[in-house]
Amino acid sequence: MLLYIIYFLLSPILWGLIVVSSVFQFKIRENYWSFYKNLRVIKKYIKDSHNTKKILLFHAASEGEYEQLKPLLRLINKDEYFIIQSFSSPTIYNKEKKSTLFDFSCYHPFDLPWLSFYFFRSLQPEKYIITRHDIWPGHIIIAKILKISIYYINANIHKNSIWLRWYCKPLSKYVFRQFTSIIVPSKEIANNLYQLNIKKTNVMIYNDSRFDQVQHRRKHTQRNQLLSNLFSKGSIKVPY
Repeated sequence: MLLYIIYFLLSPILWGLIVVSSVFQFKIRENYWSFYKNLRVIKKYIKDSHNTKKILLFHAASEGEYEQLKPLLRLINKDEYFIIQSFSSPTIYNKEKKSTLFDFSCYHPFDLPWLSFYFFRSLQPEKYIITRHDIWPGHIIIAKILKISIYYINANIHKNSIWLRWYCKPLSKYVFRQFTSIIVPSKEIANNLYQLNIKKTNVMIYNDSRFDQVQHRRKHTQRNQLLSNLFSKGSIKVPY
């Protein structure tokens, strides 16, 4: 908890660095200034359409992480859920923003307390789903404070992960206990997470959704029967 307080207190310095960097870096500038525009559009649509569906917020920092989310997005019943997909990189955002796998896309904010609060408060998702590596303490804590269920899928906390190093463990233990559920692809990674004193009931072992995406691509391109048989037994399960 102490490390998180220090992290929180350093946020204004981080914000200053982001503002300065945005002058020289297009990707940072695009993310920072388009973030508010995205939210206004989504909020207006939800209000005008009188949306009553449960809102799911998926986040992918990069194209690789988004590929891992695609198998899940294809399985979700859009008659029941309103899907918002957030991205960090303008490259993947501009490439996928009109995809039919979700209802709306937006930029994910930088990990600053006031931006996190504005983001989650504006969208009011019922569930927040992140994948692979993109864990930011501020986003996790704010989402938890706002009583949003948080799912971490394809968790890749390997034995050399920074989250398991002695100087990060106090923060890691606090942050990882905020997750509603953590989905891991192997027993080895599950055992790594247990070092953070996480309840075993909060950790589930499922197939890595990357393999489901490989299966989908093969099925819709080469129709290779051998590969189809190889992957046909490993369909991902949605944890809600």
